[in-house]
Amino acid sequence: MYSSVGSHVAHPPKSNNKTAIIWAHPAIGKTYLINDNKYSHQFMDWDVEFNKRRDNWISQHSNIEIESDLFKSTREYYQIHWDEIPEFKKFVTKEWERIKAKANIENKILVASPHMLLQMFPSEFDSILTMSSEDFVNRNVNRGYSEENSLLWKEGIDESINIL
Repeated sequence: MYSSVGSHVAHPPKSNNKTAIIWAHPAIGKTYLINDNKYSHQFMDWDVEFNKRRDNWISQHSNIEIESDLFKSTREYYQIHWDEIPEFKKFVTKEWERIKAKANIENKILVASPHMLLQMFPSEFDSILTMSSEDFVNRNVNRGYSEENSLLWKEGIDESINIL
């Protein structure tokens, strides 16, 4: 199921999960959805569950301190090139299973936006919420990213969605 901003069709989950798994386009407003409304208790945010553990794992395996200037680019490298780093792929897969199980136990809808998850587990998403290139680039530039990198990121996301 693919949806654009502002639309979503409810249907039974694709996987063995009791609750749905949604891939939400980066910069679409996932934080608002999860944190700032009367339904926020129904959602689990992949980033909240994963990011700190990911950063610690990368720091331990790369011997680069999280607080260092080099860490951000190292983290981006791991997330872009996950398929070239078997240990990281194994770690992410284990975390994916852990967080899905937690969402099931807590009866929450899991919402995730990392592009690598869309690439790694495409068949497990019940819905994909996407947005136009123009909206994404504008929102991403407003967040401090370059227009060129935003366009490249969006092209990669769209390629992954189009393969599904």
